[in-house]
Amino acid sequence: MNKKEAKNINKRERTTRRGWRVNNEENVRKNKIYGNCRVYSPNGNLMFLCVEKKANWYLDRFDEETGEPLAREILHINPVIQFIMNLFNIKPRCKKIQLLFEPKQEGNRGDKYSLSRKDNRCVVTGSQNLERLTKHHITPYCYRKYLPDEYKSANSHDVVPILDEAHYEYERHADTLKQVLSKKYKAPIDGNETVNHKFFYAIKSAVALRHHLDSMPKEVIESHKNKIREYTDKKNVTQKIIDTLSETGYEEAKKVKSHGEIVVEKLIEQGDDAIQEFVEMWREHFIKYAKPKYMPKHWDVKRSASRKK
Repeated sequence: MNKKEAKNINKRERTTRRGWRVNNEENVRKNKIYGNCRVYSPNGNLMFLCVEKKANWYLDRFDEETGEPLAREILHINPVIQFIMNLFNIKPRCKKIQLLFEPKQEGNRGDKYSLSRKDNRCVVTGSQNLERLTKHHITPYCYRKYLPDEYKSANSHDVVPILDEAHYEYERHADTLKQVLSKKYKAPIDGNETVNHKFFYAIKSAVALRHHLDSMPKEVIESHKNKIREYTDKKNVTQKIIDTLSETGYEEAKKVKSHGEIVVEKLIEQGDDAIQEFVEMWREHFIKYAKPKYMPKHWDVKRSASRKK
């Protein structure tokens, strides 16, 4: 291969990567993935980390009954260290706030992963170029969005920052695994279309009655009305029913289940252990093929995928 051919291949590859980023807009980072602002309970326990916008939300709110603020900004939870920082005008790296009301729960208290500081850098390359970092869902979004709420709400463990080029490279391996899952779960990559035939023929009959009633023999009219009765389960086929059905697009009678929806439905049927194994499989796959060197501290392949565990 000469230099010109190599240059053309590299140019096509860069164009493909840019196209991938445009077509995967849900992965483009809108702001920093990790906030690292610290939120403490009234008794001084670290509850959770968050982005600055959420910390400011607490600072800007007041109790509706007493008018007292819901939180206060602090330099440090230790009053002695706070005094020293205030004396020498030392600013913390990230905002810290303390709630002034008793929360119902103490957030992520005791969870080492959730309460550890995380860097906004590519987990594969270590790059801190925020303009080129994207969000990577280790359990792909096409599956995650169909999981029960207790799994979706625990998803922050499996969303990591990754450079767009590294993201693109890994997704090619992920696509191969999706093909394997497609065969295993009988879930076509392009989804599976089913048709509600009663609904479809009711629409078709309503369109015929609305536009060609005057030219139809009585037995044909009755045949069309029977198709509408079979779908609506109503003896009297009114003009309103005919008009409503005839204005309904045929696509309404078709339902397309996506690849991800089919897979997750079968996982749910198998139970929580199957979902946990599925999530761990994707974590192991990411580690094997993306080869990340900068994963957050305490990140764990075996961590529970559900909030309720």
